[in-house]
Amino acid sequence: EIWTEVLEIERVGVHDNFFVLGGHSLLATQVVSRLRRVFQVEMPLRTLFESPTIAALAAWIEKRLVTGRAAGEGHNIPRVADRTSMPLSYAQERLWFLDQFHPGNDFYNVPLALEMKGALNIPALEYSLREIFRCHEVLRTVFHFVKNVPVQSVRHDLEFSLKVDTVDGASPEQQARDLETALDHEARRPFVLSEGPLLRARLFVKGEQDYVLMLNLHHIATDEWSLGLLWRELTALYDSFCEGRQVWLPELSIQYADYAVWQKSHLQGELLEEELKFWKGQLADLPGVLELPLDKARPAMQSFSGRVESC
Repeated sequence: EIWTEVLEIERVGVHDNFFVLGGHSLLATQVVSRLRRVFQVEMPLRTLFESPTIAALAAWIEKRLVTGRAAGEGHNIPRVADRTSMPLSYAQERLWFLDQFHPGNDFYNVPLALEMKGALNIPALEYSLREIFRCHEVLRTVFHFVKNVPVQSVRHDLEFSLKVDTVDGASPEQQARDLETALDHEARRPFVLSEGPLLRARLFVKGEQDYVLMLNLHHIATDEWSLGLLWRELTALYDSFCEGRQVWLPELSIQYADYAVWQKSHLQGELLEEELKFWKGQLADLPGVLELPLDKARPAMQSFSGRVESC
């Protein structure tokens, strides 16, 4: 049942390979999360990679339940009271390091542009985005040093606003070019991780019932799975506001920073060594750099510059 829901297919054989059926790492994370909740077992993500069929996965879960190694209280993630100097998760540390290595870069911007036609309720749209910004602390999180160690803090003084701009043009062609330039500029505008916020929104008005909504987030605060959640919440809030119902998102029992604290306290010692040993073995024979045939020599420092060529 979990596999059919996550993979969005009707039938799954017990010996079918999850990744052959279209699964990938993000969907694997969803499967593992649901299995933990349903069977109350502490399941590492790598288990699904090692046992990518229902038959193999069921055997692993049964063995775990028999040996009594279920998810107990030690694996519950508590909420941290002091939200001013919390550690970064390992994923955040990677992105923070790359930002320090290339200050002012736009490599990990996650821009989204949505074209909308029809009667748009702009106050409802801004309210919906404000509510998402209020609910999810990671969008109001900043990163800085404390005693030479990177930490994250939640800022409660950051305010969110929806910028509205009219795109004029002497002709439809000129208007399209101006809009493309504005969208490109907004997509490439870097985030300052030490100041925040990590969500920006801009509405471009092309005509009386013609709009483009531009959202931009930093990857340290979002991923592909989270973007799906963002759109669902935005749609639900907007519809409710337009129907005259002012609703609020429920308070979350934990936020991402709570997970980061839990991860750093949980993943250490023997467990950390076990994980490191596994991945060092998996990656032992890989080349340090992926060498592809190039017309020009690889630069000493990666620029991330490139183009899209359509054929």
